[in-house]
Amino acid sequence: MYKDDPFGDLGRLEAEVFRAARLVVDTGLHAQRVGLTTRRSAILLATTGMNESEVITEVERYMGLPGQACAYKVGQLKILNWRERAKTELVHNSISRISTRGARERRRAADVARETRQRLDRKDQELT
Repeated sequence: MYKDDPFGDLGRLEAEVFRAARLVVDTGLHAQRVGLTTRRSAILLATTGMNESEVITEVERYMGLPGQACAYKVGQLKILNWRERAKTELVHNSISRISTRGARERRRAADVARETRQRLDRKDQELT
């Protein structure tokens, strides 16, 4: 993806370092029951290039949203997995077949959203 874009690749690497530092801090705060400490702040200061006020804001955010960094990373890995699977499917399947599958998935998501909205509407009517 960044074969001919060294600055883009540098940005990607910087984002990866940030995500890794977030995981360390988030895990330390919640799994190990550690509060806002100099050590937690030092991890972000040393690895991300953020200034101290930015680090404190980030750590406080992690304190309020446990597992956020982990959820973000899991989501990123899932998207990367889907991307790799799509590349494999493009090699083995026709584009129209993949497009048909995508349309089917979008319809399924729309059906779930519609059913959820109808169920919520019925509950609202029952309450009034």
